[in-house]
Amino acid sequence: MQPSNAEALTRHRKAINAKRKAKQSQVKEVLFDEDSRREFLTGFRKRKLERMEAGKKIAKEREKKERLQARLEQRRTLAARALENAREVESAYAGINGNLDEDDEDYAPSLNKGKEREDFEFEDASQLATVTVVEDFTVDDIIGLNNGGPSGGLGSSSSSIPYPASAHDTSAPKSSKPSLKSKKQKTSKIKYETKAARRATQVKQKARRTEKSHLAQERGKSGSSHKKKRK
Repeated sequence: MQPSNAEALTRHRKAINAKRKAKQSQVKEVLFDEDSRREFLTGFRKRKLERMEAGKKIAKEREKKERLQARLEQRRTLAARALENAREVESAYAGINGNLDEDDEDYAPSLNKGKEREDFEFEDASQLATVTVVEDFTVDDIIGLNNGGPSGGLGSSSSSIPYPASAHDTSAPKSSKPSLKSKKQKTSKIKYETKAARRATQVKQKARRTEKSHLAQERGKSGSSHKKKRK
């Protein structure tokens, strides 16, 4: 069936209007910027390098953030570990202090106790020695040893060693048998001579020889005077 005259005219009119609109929207002239055109045509490698640099920068930023996060986690871990170690040290130190306090309480009464000593006396014809043995060695004994006090030392009064008796001394003991007197327990016979006793003996012997020489000189002088008187 052929279209009517009105429909043909209407379709023709629409086509004309569409062509007119297309003609109005067409660009009359296309102008290219030579610098931009040349840069676009020759800048493929440059743009590729720029993209690579941008990717590297993004990767570096990401790595930096990861390192910072790892350091933060490590610091938190170290802080927690240090706190735990400090608690363990404090608990151990508290236990040690408790043990030391108990030891001090146990040790303090022993300082106030009387010193248990054993006194031995050794006698013979030439010397007399008194030896004091301290069984409980305390801080006072250490101080006495350093200061030369009554607790010990070379110059202490607990060990009294008299000089050997001379020929004119009648107060020296004449017993030839050594006797041992112990206040707490009996021990075997001990014969010894201390350094001070040996030194005292040498001094006495030297004094005795000097005295004999003086006596001999006096006798010689007295004998010569008697001879002169007889003449």
